[in-house]
Amino acid sequence: MAGNVSASIKTNKDVLTYILGLQQVSNTTAFTKENHFVLSPSIQNSHHWFDVREVNIKRYREQTKKGHLLIRLFDKFLYTDLDIFLEQTVSTESMVVTEVSGTHWKFNVKLDSNGYYALNQTSKKRCSLKEVSVDELISIFNEETVQQTLEEKAQVIPEPIQPEIDKPKRSFWQKLFGGF
Repeated sequence: MAGNVSASIKTNKDVLTYILGLQQVSNTTAFTKENHFVLSPSIQNSHHWFDVREVNIKRYREQTKKGHLLIRLFDKFLYTDLDIFLEQTVSTESMVVTEVSGTHWKFNVKLDSNGYYALNQTSKKRCSLKEVSVDELISIFNEETVQQTLEEKAQVIPEPIQPEIDKPKRSFWQKLFGGF
């Protein structure tokens, strides 16, 4: 199984790192470059599922970078603005907590007559995704096109997600905010 996960993570990673100049954050689906923060899950399974971990959302919200969701679905790239994706699909009611993955949200990529969309497996909320080419990605990550968005994001800082889960150990939020 580990081999399959490893191969999945590496799919089209060369486009992210060599062509777009993104740097992977540790061993996660998060990548950064100057004013960009990218969550880029790789989907190489027949069910087209992926997850977004709370730790990566926290990493993003700690920064003033422009956020992107860039799903690598086999040989396709599916794109949306990360703030829009989080606003439309992520809530405390739809999060999943497991011992291995921690707090996260589960999604499927679906295709209908309007195109691709990400579907939250729990809440059934959805967010449209645009299939993009490598040339379009190069344009998206051009620094001049992102400056206005960064200024807008600096004006509005989103509230952190506050899970309401009883845990015998310190919760993520207690660790984050220093509570014991």
